[in-house]
Amino acid sequence: MLNEITNARCTIDINMYLLSDDVIIGALADAEERGVDVRVILERNPFNTYGSQNDVFVQLEGLGAEVIWSSGQFQYSHAKYMIVDNQVLVVTNQNFTGAGFNSNREFGIVTTDPAFVAQANAVFLADWLREDAVVGITSLIVSPVNARARIIELINGAEESVWLYAEVLRDEQFTQALDDAADRGVDVRVIVNPSTDDEDVPYFLDAFDHGVQIRVQEKPYVHAKLIIVDGTKALVGSQNYSYTSLDRNREIGMIVDDADSITRLTDVYLSDWVRAYPVDSVAISCIGSETYDP
Repeated sequence: MLNEITNARCTIDINMYLLSDDVIIGALADAEERGVDVRVILERNPFNTYGSQNDVFVQLEGLGAEVIWSSGQFQYSHAKYMIVDNQVLVVTNQNFTGAGFNSNREFGIVTTDPAFVAQANAVFLADWLREDAVVGITSLIVSPVNARARIIELINGAEESVWLYAEVLRDEQFTQALDDAADRGVDVRVIVNPSTDDEDVPYFLDAFDHGVQIRVQEKPYVHAKLIIVDGTKALVGSQNYSYTSLDRNREIGMIVDDADSITRLTDVYLSDWVRAYPVDSVAISCIGSETYDP
């Protein structure tokens, strides 16, 4: 992230759920000083932040950036992406926070593919101008435009394996797609945190009953939103597996299929899978707590 900001020459457009990392803010300040136009869309009321985003808003404005609150048409603007010089797109799981960079399991994709960049620009501009609709989105996975259909299609097309991290799992259609995949013999694996929202537990139990393998990772904290299918394609983005995230939030994701990206993502997943510990239905029933991410 830092390299892309440092190398920016003309523009930096950011849509970010949480932005508080001092190094990133400092790099944005440096960009403004060298004449780069910085625009930032922030979520006004992120979960459990108690108004701290207001301080960030004021700080960014003080650096010379143009900053707006996200549109009220979304329950949350939970997207995490950055466009640099209208040529480079960065799509991530992580917020631009200390935890996002230093202590969570997170993934991000950097691309210069013109189709991805153009569609991200279209989404950003629509949200910046408070337009009601974004049309022509075919490459990016965008909530609430096409995310549900594209993600379910991805899982339904699996022939050998579906491997994912799940900080949140509380969507019936998504869980049913996992169940159906497991029922037809697909190797379905899920890495979760030691504790999750009480609302998620029935969905994990349902998946477990259909043969979905579930393992718990103690550290790093699973904030990742990653689905690897058949070892040939992967979804990286901001979407959690919930009705809110798929149908009511602004979210951005990408499906990648280049061999280098798939290898790197798979290597990390398998390393985490080996270190995580398996759980049975009794253990799954005990992982509910008060945590939540939209």
